[in-house]
Amino acid sequence: MVRITLMTWPTQGGLDLLTEIVHITSRSFPSAFIRLLRVSFDDPGKLTALAIDYPADTDLPLILMALSCRIQQERNRPDFAEPLKKAFDLLNRKSRGPSDIPVLPTTTPGTSLSRREREIALLAGASSNAEIAVKLGLSVRTVESHLHNALQKTGLTSRRELFEVACK
Repeated sequence: MVRITLMTWPTQGGLDLLTEIVHITSRSFPSAFIRLLRVSFDDPGKLTALAIDYPADTDLPLILMALSCRIQQERNRPDFAEPLKKAFDLLNRKSRGPSDIPVLPTTTPGTSLSRREREIALLAGASSNAEIAVKLGLSVRTVESHLHNALQKTGLTSRRELFEVACK
């Protein structure tokens, strides 16, 4: 289950958990996979070299899926998104034929937040939905709707992430 979750929405915590499980159970898991995915969070400048040296084996579809998700996660950070795309392209060429795993677009039409969504996202960092509703003269349901739409548009999963993106 950890492996599937790690591929569909990679996180550093998920990667740490996978590494711990592999260690505790003495199971084998490709170190190149773990190293490349860990670098995608910590030092994207090293991704190209790791992608070039990555073994052409059966784990390519998994790393391609994970990188595709990482590109989506970092779409608002060119310093991470560009090296991730380059590594994805290099590994995709190594695979045995064209990959069925598309790189998710970093921007899609209509994904920018509306003025009200951005305003609510900024308040969501420190205020509850009820507090935001009072401050802006809205109903709690309207605030919930704006937050939901903003999370959907950005692909984020938490108020904290949304707040951080809105601050940029």
